[in-house]
Amino acid sequence: MTRDTHDVAASTDDHESETVTDGGSEPRPKRASPRGATGDGDGPPGDGGSPTFEHDALFDPEFYLPTVGELLGPERAEADAEFLATHLDLSAGDRVLDAPCGHGRHANRLAERGYEVAGLDRSPEFLDRARTDARDRGVAGAVEYVEGDLRDLPWDDDEFDAAYNVFTSFGFFDEAGNRRVLSELARVLRPGGRLVMEMADKEAMLFDYRPESVTELEDGYLVETREYDPTTSRNHTERVTVLDGAVSEGTYEVRVYGYRELKWLLEDAGFRVLDLFGNMDGEDYSLETGRLCVVAERT
Repeated sequence: MTRDTHDVAASTDDHESETVTDGGSEPRPKRASPRGATGDGDGPPGDGGSPTFEHDALFDPEFYLPTVGELLGPERAEADAEFLATHLDLSAGDRVLDAPCGHGRHANRLAERGYEVAGLDRSPEFLDRARTDARDRGVAGAVEYVEGDLRDLPWDDDEFDAAYNVFTSFGFFDEAGNRRVLSELARVLRPGGRLVMEMADKEAMLFDYRPESVTELEDGYLVETREYDPTTSRNHTERVTVLDGAVSEGTYEVRVYGYRELKWLLEDAGFRVLDLFGNMDGEDYSLETGRLCVVAERT
């Protein structure tokens, strides 16, 4: 999965922090809209089955990156890299995993700071951009990029000193798959290794739910229609991007989490939570920040 994008989002619903309007009309009521009491899969109520996620449509770099420009820009990336280096408690030469890595905006900056970085993503296009940026920065020898699946990391046990999963890059799979992501991160981290996870916060999203939004872009606009299913805690989004007259459409669902639930999942996977923030600026966790950022340690 992409998440630098993905960062996947990436990306998923992270654009809600941008200026959002309703096409110039009067504001619509902000409410959570259930998609049906039985979910959208073949299992019992609340099971939900496998989520819808049109990855290639959502994370087409030509359409995706212009919609999140300010959120993924150089100034933001530098600040994020500094936050990660500090709260992952990194030392020179430490081996760090960025999963998913998107186009390498964090991984390459951490490599510039003297760390050995590995990045995993499922998008060949984003990985190509990451490798090009690494060469341009002169750090190609300090970072490796691998195409793969978050649920099956291609590294040995205890291989990394630290890892991170940011920009709502968690929650793309069914319940078992999401747990598997955390188990894999725990497996490849050494005991005592740290993990940073950062994502949209469920409580904040529901507190100020926006079923529709129109975001003006430099060369077009982004239209999103959302429905929240309380039986699965998934946010379903229909996304239409128009850039220079070209149109891209995609549908995706993301399992969203609040702090208590994420903490329980991390502990079940073999972590203990060390700290909690409202974003990677280090602000206190609250409904106002809209984000959930956890620092954990593998036990």
